[in-house]
Amino acid sequence: MLQASPTVYQNLLHQYREEAKNNKKQLANISILRLILFLLFAWFLYASFKERFSGNDLAYAIFFILGFLVSVSRAEVVKKKNALLQQLILINENEINVCKGLPSFLDDGASFATAKGFTADLSVFGKYSLFQLVNRTGSLSGKQALFFRLSNPFTDARSIQNYQACLRELSGKTGFSQSLLAHTLLLKEAEALPALQSEIPAGKFTELTNRFWSILAIAWPVTGA
Repeated sequence: MLQASPTVYQNLLHQYREEAKNNKKQLANISILRLILFLLFAWFLYASFKERFSGNDLAYAIFFILGFLVSVSRAEVVKKKNALLQQLILINENEINVCKGLPSFLDDGASFATAKGFTADLSVFGKYSLFQLVNRTGSLSGKQALFFRLSNPFTDARSIQNYQACLRELSGKTGFSQSLLAHTLLLKEAEALPALQSEIPAGKFTELTNRFWSILAIAWPVTGA
């Protein structure tokens, strides 16, 4: 991966820190608004019961509870944005550290290291390795793809030129590359994959053994409904 200059990362870091600061303020304001809306809802609901629904208090209560629900939804959006910004801050701090010669927080590929071969002789995998220097992947599949490419170098000029063209294009899209990495890191694929790949016992799906659903599964297509 072609790196941008340290100045680019410093500017991005400053930008994302400012956005995170504003985001934090916005979240605090939403929290206050949410509390006010809920208290107003509770007050008008109480008033409507007290007046035996003779006035407009119930309508006000509905209005404020709807506003409360909207503020809850908005708060979740802001929280997700904040989580993304924190990853972007971490990524740019990491890039600055890498420019200073410090190790990256991303996987160093030690699990791919072998005792023999050119990858061992050239320190392709492991601490302070080529893999750690160029790795900007946040997913298992991405790391495996990088491992394969470093372990199986191109032997023809055309393939090398194609990859160089891809690198040149991506080198000018730092924001896109970092956003992709940040979203990937938020997925926490290492935790999700075992659950996704594990078998789910058929016993959990009672519909499979339910006689009604079994008959319906046959009859529905036959009737053309």
